[in-house]
Amino acid sequence: MVAGDVVQVSKEPIHSLCVGDIILFVDVIREQIVVHRVTQIHKKNKNRFLITKGDYAPQNDSVKINARVYIGKVTRIRKTLRGYVNKFLLMIGT
Repeated sequence: MVAGDVVQVSKEPIHSLCVGDIILFVDVIREQIVVHRVTQIHKKNKNRFLITKGDYAPQNDSVKINARVYIGKVTRIRKTLRGYVNKFLLMIGT
């Protein structure tokens, strides 16, 4: 997935997610919406926390995702021309 791609999101409950699911959430530190894959699930009392990681990132994200910042589960990723152009330009720049 690259910038410009379009995602379809389903409002699945956070307790129904599994490791490997791709989710959409708000990164409150950077103030942006993020799409990352769930790598770990932790439960504390009745709360569930998710650990996520970008597919090309070397390590897990440092922030735990909870129900407050979780938006939904990504059910479809649609490539767009803009996404392909961004990827092509990124490849040229390296």
